[in-house]
Order: sequence, then structure tokens, then C-alpha cells
Amino acid sequence: MLCAVAYVFFAGDPQGPAVSAESELAFPATSETLADGQPAAVEQEQEQKSETGPALAPDERPLERKSKTKGDRTHFSIGHGDIGYVDVYSIMQGRNPYSIVHLLQAHQELTGADDSLEITIEDISENAIWGQGVRYRQTIDGRPLRQGGTVFFQPDGTVTRMDGNLVSSQSLNAGDVLILSPEAEAIALNVAARYAENMEPENPEWSDVPVTLTARSAEMRYDLDSDHNLVRHWNVAVRIAGPAVDVLIVSISPDTGEVVRVDSGIVQ
Repeated sequence: MLCAVAYVFFAGDPQGPAVSAESELAFPATSETLADGQPAAVEQEQEQKSETGPALAPDERPLERKSKTKGDRTHFSIGHGDIGYVDVYSIMQGRNPYSIVHLLQAHQELTGADDSLEITIEDISENAIWGQGVRYRQTIDGRPLRQGGTVFFQPDGTVTRMDGNLVSSQSLNAGDVLILSPEAEAIALNVAARYAENMEPENPEWSDVPVTLTARSAEMRYDLDSDHNLVRHWNVAVRIAGPAVDVLIVSISPDTGEVVRVDSGIVQ
């Protein structure tokens, strides 16, 4: 499969292919965006709800829990009631997400967050209804995924709401990686060499210009397939210079060595 995309070689990390459109990082709507001030309803296969404590005051509401798991991805929404606390100072001053990780793990039955969960803080902003809002993104081995969510809290650290998407990495086994980085780069160079044979010269007078191939180091990328199962692939960018100039982004399965996608980039 060959897709043409705009790409500036080595200007930044090559983007991994979007295996599933539904895996895009899209943070659930909050009350700030709704006319009635209520969180958006979440479609779910298994919804869990519980009410805690004695009778509540009129302005208080029972804890609302919603969770849906498909494949390796869990979508969740928790609002109102006793949710927990976060370390405000570490979040606001050092952008340290450790207390958010602990919070997500404390609600593991809803969030799917296990002991291997890693996140980074993307953005901090104020919400007129829910309080301070922190947008976070999940990572695996330091590599960002398209999954994440938002945690809202008061100045004392009391959490008022949290929602998002998290992916379980338990299905990935390091021992299944049979194709290492140098092998992935060699495969990508072979793909680029075959592609270069069919490239039309930008100028007929350049037809005798020798072709050179330069591969950037392979990088492991993570994404969701169409069934929302976590998959990984090596991502290798190869620059083709000669009668014509192009960049190929080659995605390779680390389990089988199969080329799963090739993107053609236009050098600018």
C-alpha cells in the first residue's frame, strides 16, 4: 500500500501509521462544552454505577461510573462523589504525573490501568465547573500513544472528574520481537531501492545521477488495529536522492519482518 503524504526528512520524528481511525487521541467532552453543564454520555457494553455514603445534600450527586473495554482499549468516565486526590504541587510546579497514575490505578476496575501504566502531562488549564484540568497522554517505553484523558481537581487536590482512554500493554511480549532495529533498517532500504527503480527523473538530464539511500534509525511505534488491539511496528524513514528525491516511511512488523505500510513523503 503506497500513500503520498507531505514530509520533511529528519525535521522531526516520523509519524507512525494510523492503524485505526478510532485510536485518535480524542478527549471526551466535558461539561464546559455542553449546554446543560453535564458530562457527555459514554456508550458502553458494561456499565457500572454505585452510590456511596448516606443521603447527599441537594447540590451533591452520587458517584457516576462508566466503562467500556474493546480489545486492549478501555474508555472510562468517573464524575461526582469521592473519587480521590492528586498532588497539586507536583502537577502544577513540576508536571509530575505520579499522583494521576496512582489515581488511575486505584480505579483499575474502570480505567484498566495496571502497574505498567506510564503517562505524560500534555496541558494544564482551568475549567469553570470542574476546576483545574490536566490533559495527559499514555506512553509505552517512552513512546507516546494516541490514548489519554483528562483529570479535573480542586485547589486542595480533590478530584471532581476524570475520563479518557487507556490501553493495556499486557498483550505485548518483549520476547516476541524477532526483527531487531538493524534488520528493520535493512528491510526498509531494500523497499526503498525497489521503489527508486521506478522513480521518474525530475529532469531528463539527471538520469545518470547515482541513487543514494540514507535510512534513519528504526524506532518502535505503538498503535491500535481495527479491533482495538495494541500492535507495534518498526518505523524507518529512508531518504532517496538521485535523479529524483523522495522519502519513504516504511513500517515493519517486529514479530515477522513483514512490511505493513509504506508512505511516500515529498521533500520540502
